[in-house]
Amino acid sequence: MPKASDFRQLFLISGLVCAATSEPVVCPDSSQWSLRTRAFCNSTHPSLNCLYEETTSTFVQFCTTRPDFQRPGYKFIIRGNIDGIVCEKNRFQPIKFWTNGSSDCILEKTRCDEHGQVIHVESDSTSDRTCRCDYTKGFAFVSQRQNCFCDPSLEDCSCFLKPCSKFQVMTPDYNCINAKDWTGLFKCPVITKTMTTSATTRCPTTTPDMNRSPLMSMVVKKFNALTVTVLIVTTVMLIIVSTTCGTNIKKCCRNLNMTEKELDERYERIKKDELKGNLNMTETELDERSELMRKENIKDRKSNAQRTAKIFRNIKQSKARIDKICVGLITIQAEQKEAMHINNEQMEAISQQRQQSKDRIYQKASGNCGNCLAELMSSTPLQKQLAVSGFYQVSPMLNAVPTYGIIPAESMANPTYITPIMTTSSAPGALTCFP
Repeated sequence: MPKASDFRQLFLISGLVCAATSEPVVCPDSSQWSLRTRAFCNSTHPSLNCLYEETTSTFVQFCTTRPDFQRPGYKFIIRGNIDGIVCEKNRFQPIKFWTNGSSDCILEKTRCDEHGQVIHVESDSTSDRTCRCDYTKGFAFVSQRQNCFCDPSLEDCSCFLKPCSKFQVMTPDYNCINAKDWTGLFKCPVITKTMTTSATTRCPTTTPDMNRSPLMSMVVKKFNALTVTVLIVTTVMLIIVSTTCGTNIKKCCRNLNMTEKELDERYERIKKDELKGNLNMTETELDERSELMRKENIKDRKSNAQRTAKIFRNIKQSKARIDKICVGLITIQAEQKEAMHINNEQMEAISQQRQQSKDRIYQKASGNCGNCLAELMSSTPLQKQLAVSGFYQVSPMLNAVPTYGIIPAESMANPTYITPIMTTSSAPGALTCFP
């Protein structure tokens, strides 16, 4: 039987193996910082710090009572103690650096390596680089601007190849001029070699992986040799323990198998119970939905019945109005017919009276008119008598006769000189004398 000291040695060796083969610390992203804080720190030390340690070239995380901060353009590292250094060349920190939210300067500088771009100003650790287009290669800004450069964090810095005519060159102001007109006096500065984006002067674009620095590789090499030794010793110890405790291990395996079977059976039972519960819930939901649909159907029927009754009432009212209009039209038509009938009767009576008057006139004209001539020969002039009576109109020839002259009988016998006037006197035979 193995002794207790053997087991203690085995656990100690296993701990060393875990320490030797464990992965290096990786600091969390700023979005995951609070989750790591809740998992790693406690209420007495609630502030999580994850900083780079220069001596081991690794990141170390630890908890403090309160966070610390550094001025813009700087960050914290561990040099025996927490110390502030300037941000790397390809990163910048425009605000305060806090230890409870980041492990490096928060922003990366713009590369200025797009088509036709070069670096204008490198800037410090608190601001981003500024870019411009390389006029020496014929590039100019796409958008019109007053400055010779652009801030990539605020505006578009795209460049395009601007064509110039033959025997022309592009100036630092991005204008095409003849080569002989080059004066050297321009608004924008001339691009020097240090401003170009060649392979020798281009700024680094990737963040250095501090976990793979030379110091870290040396540490890993040392740990590799130790790891191999520890693994060999551990394997030997496991072989010894397995041979001495074979029976117990078999029993443990049988118990594990039984436990797995029991777990599988329990899982199946739980799954069946869940399925039954889901079926019951499904039936209940179906009943509720059917009841809800039935209520909605009854409600729709009631509303439809009310609408139908309202439509029928409107139709009846419309029919009653139409009947009234038809009765009114029929009454108007009857009145019009009656009025036309009366007008026809009146016209017939008038035509009969005219015919009777004509008959009387012709009868008198055919008779003796001596009395009439005697009356006309009286002291009163004929023109005045006819004017006073109003029953005759005097012809132009009669008007030409003198007032007190004597009218010949031959002229009076001629009916064309005197035109009868038709009147509607109430007395029968109102028309007298000559026609």
